[in-house]
Amino acid sequence: MGGSGRTRQQLTRGTHVTHRKFDSFFGESGGCECQPSTKPSRPVIGGWPARGVVFDDGRIAVGFTRCQPLTDAPGVEIHSGVHTLAFTTRGLFRMHIRDQRLVCDSNHVVLQNAADIFRTSHPGAIGDETIWITYRHDLVIDAVRRQNPAVDPKSPEPMPITVAPCTTGTFLLVRALFNEAVHGRDGDSSLVQTAARAVLNSVVDSAFAAKADQLNVSRATTARAHFEAAESAKAFLGENLSQRITIEQVARIVHTSPFHLCRLFRRRTGSPIHKYLNRLRLRGSIDQLEAHRSDLATLATSLGFASHSHFCDAFRREFGVPPSIMRERLLDLRGMLGSPEPTKTAAA
Repeated sequence: MGGSGRTRQQLTRGTHVTHRKFDSFFGESGGCECQPSTKPSRPVIGGWPARGVVFDDGRIAVGFTRCQPLTDAPGVEIHSGVHTLAFTTRGLFRMHIRDQRLVCDSNHVVLQNAADIFRTSHPGAIGDETIWITYRHDLVIDAVRRQNPAVDPKSPEPMPITVAPCTTGTFLLVRALFNEAVHGRDGDSSLVQTAARAVLNSVVDSAFAAKADQLNVSRATTARAHFEAAESAKAFLGENLSQRITIEQVARIVHTSPFHLCRLFRRRTGSPIHKYLNRLRLRGSIDQLEAHRSDLATLATSLGFASHSHFCDAFRREFGVPPSIMRERLLDLRGMLGSPEPTKTAAA
């Protein structure tokens, strides 16, 4: 992942906000080979800055990264220094932390503790786009205390795991939160703060549930093998979203049988492979809807769906609305806060 951009100032409604530089995987040094060794003063990808902070009130900050890696090799080792949630909206990356290599895509959220030391890399060098939110320590402790009343209020690592499932409701809420945050002085800062706290509570709850599920795997050797197979399968899916993918093909890649793969993948991710893949495609489609507003058939085909109707039906089942009104929904943060889980499939 890339960097959060340079220190700058921005006005939000009624509040003077200073944007600080954070030393994390979106820190100024970068966390992967996303930029050439000699960087321009303001890296730009596709007309947008490669990294930036859009909101910071001293307690909560919101920003983005757009990584265009030169290689799939791991980047430099980085100390986080701040509690962070990171939501990939396109592409994928790996977190190399402790003895694990965790695939992070739009179906997941990264929970980064202030004490974390890690590196990042990009499978297939396809890059990623990510929205991140940082939180002051006391806010994280309050959220964790709901699940773990005995949490040490001084702990530098209060969040229980590094990668957790990201529900559909949380994914959409983060997108709407970001849209409100980029309005600057015309945005509603109190609404951004409320949404960010709701996101934190939802993610922490999901993380504790995921940790409990992981502890149910009894044999360490089996758990490790299942973990590595599932992570390899996730990376393959993320690198080949537009291709026709079969269970047999994925099983060959991870060197196991289709039956065994289906069982271990669902145990590790909480989702069957076909649903996991469709969700990746659908979440990745949101940024492309504006460009394909009059040509959804082309968008559907580029994402690996059989037809326009197949894509639209799947989109409505996942998000609860048709593609034609998703943009309007994501511009209504206040309305979304009233129903943070928009569909029956949101927690699946």
